[in-house]
Amino acid sequence: MTRREWLLAASAAAQPREGVRHILPAATHERFLLKVSYWAAPRRAPELRVGDRRVGGQRTDSNGLFWQFDVPGLRPATTYSLRLDRGEPWPLRTFPAPDATVDRARLLV
Repeated sequence: MTRREWLLAASAAAQPREGVRHILPAATHERFLLKVSYWAAPRRAPELRVGDRRVGGQRTDSNGLFWQFDVPGLRPATTYSLRLDRGEPWPLRTFPAPDATVDRARLLV
């Protein structure tokens, strides 16, 4: 076994093979769009909770591993609690309104 094969095998063994693999969130002042990938296709369409709202996922591939959630109609500069299926909740904030004056801005690249 080569060093590369050993590293790939060790990495594969360390990775869980169920549940959510990646979450890529995008936000504007009035909308969230999340792209989610799973290790294995969910048995049913996943659901995203945004506060009290429930948003059904839209499958974006033929195998059911990739889903998106489009959440329009949000308030600007507001923090929402998001929860995917039965997972742990996390916060996500909408941007300020386009005409709003902001005191500071942070950018993570």
